[in-house]
Amino acid sequence: MDGLDAAIRKMDWRNDAAKYIFHICDAAPHGSEYVDPKYDAYPHGCPCGITIKDISAQLKKNNINYKLLKLNYHTNKMAKIFKSYMGSSFEEMRINDASQLVSKVTSVIVRDIKTQEIDVVVE
Repeated sequence: MDGLDAAIRKMDWRNDAAKYIFHICDAAPHGSEYVDPKYDAYPHGCPCGITIKDISAQLKKNNINYKLLKLNYHTNKMAKIFKSYMGSSFEEMRINDASQLVSKVTSVIVRDIKTQEIDVVVE
């Protein structure tokens, strides 16, 4: 959670830009809502105190699209919870191996650019 918070708060995001966070993930965050407490040293959540509620509020405030690139099934529960908070800014994709990374990210960006309304003409 603290890594996502840093990505949102510490980046110099332009107000008028399309903004994305691609989160490549093989494990869920700390907290018993995401992981069985017997496998988590921090069952009460991230030691930093940041929650998905905080993260989703910042994503919405800054109009940032969140893309979860899942490497395995360990993030399935996390994905469901994140989606319930993030709504339409959330998208998840499965990656079976590293060779798929570039094509997955590129396809999302190209698809989104095609659907954006273009309101400025550059000559």
